[in-house]
Formats: sequence, structure tokens, C-alpha cells
Amino acid sequence: MQTFKVGDKIRVRQWDDMAKEYGTYTDATGKEHICYPSSFVQGMKYLCGRTGTITSIDQSCEDIQWLQIEWDKSMKEHWVIDNGSVELIQSEETCKGNKDISIGDTVYIIDDEYIYRSYADWVMAYAPKYAAYYAFSHLPDSKNDVAFTVVAIAPHEQSFFGMLYLIRSQCTRACYLVQEKGIEKKNNTAETDSKKLDIDEGACVCITDSSKVYPKFSQWIKDNAPEYAEQFAYGQIPKEGTHCYVVAKTKPTLTGLYGRLYLLRDRDTNACYIVREKGFAFMVDTTAAYDNNSKICVGDMVEVVDNQQTYPNYSDWVLFHAPEYAHRVIYEKEPVNQNTYEVVAKAPHGVRNAMLYLIKSVYSNECYLIDEKGIRKLKVRI
Repeated sequence: MQTFKVGDKIRVRQWDDMAKEYGTYTDATGKEHICYPSSFVQGMKYLCGRTGTITSIDQSCEDIQWLQIEWDKSMKEHWVIDNGSVELIQSEETCKGNKDISIGDTVYIIDDEYIYRSYADWVMAYAPKYAAYYAFSHLPDSKNDVAFTVVAIAPHEQSFFGMLYLIRSQCTRACYLVQEKGIEKKNNTAETDSKKLDIDEGACVCITDSSKVYPKFSQWIKDNAPEYAEQFAYGQIPKEGTHCYVVAKTKPTLTGLYGRLYLLRDRDTNACYIVREKGFAFMVDTTAAYDNNSKICVGDMVEVVDNQQTYPNYSDWVLFHAPEYAHRVIYEKEPVNQNTYEVVAKAPHGVRNAMLYLIKSVYSNECYLIDEKGIRKLKVRI
């Protein structure tokens, strides 16, 4: 019989397959079981085809191993299975995947053909806390110019497809499931830094990591942008998702261990914040490129430009066109102007000659129904 190692990915063999190899016997109660050396009994038949990972092994003799399995899908039952009742689908070495890519790494999509748009079972099994952000059924707006953070790594149910990576956009927070062939880690720090240093004053950006904000670095303001001293939000940290304009940055000769610092001015309040270059994402101003709202489709990212265009009482539209989102629609308040949302449904008003959009916040699960006049399409890149 085949021997295994801790960490191997296995599948429980089919009953007929084991019966053909080992034979069967019937006990006094009339139940059929697999013959020795297999320990598979009638009560375990529902396990056939299940997959899991070996967590421990007891060796009772030279050939027989007793395997403790961590199942891929939630199961309360715990069975110890012999090595004759399972088959290898992915070795421990293969399960490690691309050793150069780990959770927390920044990667770029190089081929969106390797993105899984409808594998929610994997997400629920390995990264359930990101399930609400999983970009089910659509692709990111653009590919290799958008940075993503790896948030989960686990093998595909079919070993042929290798390791899968759940990656999260550093700007929109939407998550995508992709094979390792479809992503690439940017290891060249100098190259990455040079891309960041190309961000010019006046650029529109979105704060993506509030931990990269320096709320009390008033000396930097005095040295680099004294004209903004009065607007510096001393001691305050902006929320992630805040849209700002770049108004100043550290001179290249002064960049040190932590890279270049930028002074960002809140687009709504004019408050200024000092942020490291890894704490925000560059957003393309697409006002001219996307004036025609007929181009907005389900899956697009949009910005709310007029929250007074929402429909706070049109529940019939939601129940008819997007019932799966009915429990998430917020009727008692409006969406926030200048915040980013994802279009999850689109359909005509029903009475008026207008197109309505159901939009979902990228920072929560809140949904709003809004007229096409209240949003504009965004294209986001780093």
C-alpha cells in the first residue's frame, strides 16, 4: 500500500474501488464492510470522495498507517483512516505551492485567464472572513497595473490545478481567487519604489492603509510644505477609503528607510495627512472618459457623486431584480458622496425613463439603490 506524509492532500477512495481490490464481508447484522487490510466499514461509506489533509500518522506495522485527516469541508465527525482507503491527490511538497509567494506579499495579476470567478466553496472553506469581498462572477477592471495583497493560500480540490491564492485589491478591497500561474510577485524593490515615486502633486489617491499615516510629524510639514501647516490634521488618522489629492512629497534626496512621504489633502474636508508611499493607491480621474453612464455594468466600481439620487423606499425594485441583496439594502440613510461602491445589479426604473443601479460598499456589505445621475464609473490603478 502507498505510504503518506503529514501535509499530504488525500481523497477517500470510492467504495467499489476498494471492494474490488480488497473484497468485502458481511457481519452478523447484515452490514457489508471492506476486508482487511482496509479498515473501512459501512458507516464510513459517506466519506468516499471526501478530500482533506493529513495532520498526523501512526504506524502500526510496516505497511499500515493510521491517518488523522483535517477535512476540506466542515465536519464534526473525526475518523482515523488507514492508508489503504485513501489516495494521494497532492503531495506535501506540492501543497507548499510557490515558495516565493506568502500571505501578506504584494502581487500583480499577469494573466486573468487563471482567475476563478465562481469558486465560492474554496473561499468559504479556507478564507470565510473574506467571503463578503469575493468578486464573484467578474474580473478586476485592469490587470498588471493593480497591486494585490495575498490573504489566503490553499490547494485546489483537483491537484492538477495546483495551489490557489486569494488576493485582495489594495484599493477597492475586492478579493479574487487565482492560480499561481496567473500572478507574479514584484521582488525588485527599486523598481517598485520608482513606480511609487512617479506619483505627482495633484494626483487623486485613495488611502488604503491607515497604519502608514504619520499623525504627529509636524516637523516634516515645516521642512517640506510649510504652506499647509494650518491644514495639517495633527493627531488625526483618516479612514481607509478616504479620497485625497497629493499636495507635497519628500524630495528624492531625503527618502530614507521608510521611503518617500506624501502630504495628502482630503478632497472633502481639506484636512492634510502625512502618509507613506505604501499607504495609498493612485486613482485615475475618469470624469471625461466615463461621462456616458450607459457604459456602467454589473461588477464595475463607481463613485457616488450625488447621494440625493438614491431611492430610499423602492423595495419592489430590489425584490424583483436583486432579491439576494434585499437584506443588505439600507433605506434609512444615503451612501457617502465620493466613496467607492461596486455595481451588483442594474435595471430600468419600471415607471420612469431612467436606469437604476444597486451599489454595494467596498468597505461593508451595505447596498443602496441609486439613479444613474448619482454615480460615475471609476477605473482604479496603482
